[in-house]
Formats: sequence, C-alpha cells, structure tokens
Amino acid sequence: MSWTDKVPDWLPPVGKPMRGPRQGRGLIVTGLLLLAGFFVFVVAMSAAGGRHTLYSLIPVLLGVTLLIAGLIRRNNALGPRDPDR
Repeated sequence: MSWTDKVPDWLPPVGKPMRGPRQGRGLIVTGLLLLAGFFVFVVAMSAAGGRHTLYSLIPVLLGVTLLIAGLIRRNNALGPRDPDR
C-alpha cells in the first residue's frame, strides 16, 4: 500500500454513478467499426479506380450517430450524476 492510496481528509466523498462504467461501449465500438470500414472501402475503391456513390455515406451517418450516442451514454449525460439529488 502506497501513500497515494490514502484519500485526503479534505476531499468530499465520491458518489456512485447511476449506470455501470461499461454502458455505451458496444455503440462506440460499432460506430468506430462502421467508420473504419467506410474509410477502408473508400481507399480500396479509389485505388482500384472505382466510383463512389452517395449511398456509401449511409454507413458514415450511421457510424457517427452510434458513436455520438455511445459517448453520451458513457459520459452519463442523460441523467443526474448524483442519485441523492
């Protein structure tokens, strides 16, 4: 046990979050996979000399939406952080 493990007396007690810390991780991972897949697709199509259509922007829109939703849930911004309030 180190001296840094002891909590100073002047710090207020830390309350428990409303949700678990892993909430939203699946949305974040899914959104990042969609975005990474889109960029790999764009680079591969450009290297092969293919055309890009606007339909290829649908995974970007979906990926960004999932990523933002996952970050909002992980940040616990949808409810009060202190359940006593």
